Amino acid sequence: MRNLTIFVLVLAALYSGYWFVGSRAVENGAQAAIADLQNQGWIVEIEDVSTRGFPSRFDTTATDILLASPGDGFSYRAPFLQAFALSYAPNSVIAAFPNEQKVRLGLQTIDVASEGLKASAKVEASTSAELEDLTLESGPIQLSSDFGWNTGASKLISAVRQTSGVENTYDVYFDVDELMLPDAINQMIGSEAGLPASFDTIELDLRTKLDKPLDRFVAEQNAEPPRPETIELRRLTANWGDATIEGRGDLEIGAEGTPEGRITLNVRSWDKLISALVSLGLIQEGIAPTVQNVADTMAQGGDTLSVPISFQNGFMSVGPLPLGPAPKFF
Repeated sequence: MRNLTIFVLVLAALYSGYWFVGSRAVENGAQAAIADLQNQGWIVEIEDVSTRGFPSRFDTTATDILLASPGDGFSYRAPFLQAFALSYAPNSVIAAFPNEQKVRLGLQTIDVASEGLKASAKVEASTSAELEDLTLESGPIQLSSDFGWNTGASKLISAVRQTSGVENTYDVYFDVDELMLPDAINQMIGSEAGLPASFDTIELDLRTKLDKPLDRFVAEQNAEPPRPETIELRRLTANWGDATIEGRGDLEIGAEGTPEGRITLNVRSWDKLISALVSLGLIQEGIAPTVQNVADTMAQGGDTLSVPISFQNGFMSVGPLPLGPAPKFF
């Protein structure tokens, strides 16, 4: 019995030593990351970094945070940020954000108010630390700009997960509820279109193959970001009042970032969407009647319209009708 007690005490002492060494490593890692940003010209001001959670967790809190990019084109302020990891699984981290944050993009400052905004990430336990899973989720969230616009949602979730058994391939998911459109857009659309001031839901599910993995080397200074090679749009659903958009399709991305392939959209209450696009200036008023007539013919007088959008040689088209240059992915 005495030997067992000694053995347990030795194990406890070893584990305690591991936790204290690990907690110091977490804080030293944070300080090293700060120093690296500062060496790249970033302004980094943090009042305090501390780690608690003995014996089973590393709970790290940074307070009074200011980040500003070189050239002052971006800055971020927050009263705190928290990161949580189990001491026996430090490659899996949860980050918790404060209810109020401030982001500046150029001359524009955006106040972010949220409830339950958090992110989680898991990387491979390897020297490259390739991303396995990244999730961002929030309850009610509101963005308010000093340029005069506001937007928000009641719920938000976004995720990127490594596709099992397929190199450099990731599943991407996005879901937002009650996405409020900025007032300026609603005023442009007006009441004539018969569409509400917010989307009920938007859901996106796709798989993409990149030219390189999402790993720690992506964050290195002057590193080229990964570029998509293929995109499989498995599901796109947008509900906007009576109007619904559903989409599927496949694209291959060329060396210049130009897509080739087809995306098919099935649109219900398409006439309301055309009216909204005209109001937003995305369809010129002069050709609006032509677009309306072509859509009516394709829908065969019905309420649902199937729109096959082809991407070829740098251009987009719906059947024989050209839509203009295709967007580039990079």
